[in-house]
Amino acid sequence: MKATVQSSGEKLFITIDRSEIDDDTLIAVLRLLRVEELIQKGGQTETVLEVSEKITADWWNRNKDRFIEGSAE
Repeated sequence: MKATVQSSGEKLFITIDRSEIDDDTLIAVLRLLRVEELIQKGGQTETVLEVSEKITADWWNRNKDRFIEGSAE
């Protein structure tokens, strides 16, 4: 993805070609950045992505048998 970043004082300006990302994906990325910012301000050491990966892995380990026929642990 081609993007440009410019700064002016306390603001960042990010330019992304409209064909590179849809609105829903952009909103999801911005929300993720906001959550990450709040976690960092709260002094947490794990990032949102790390926590998300752990939750997903745990959920998958508990539920994979419901989705994969004949899986064995």
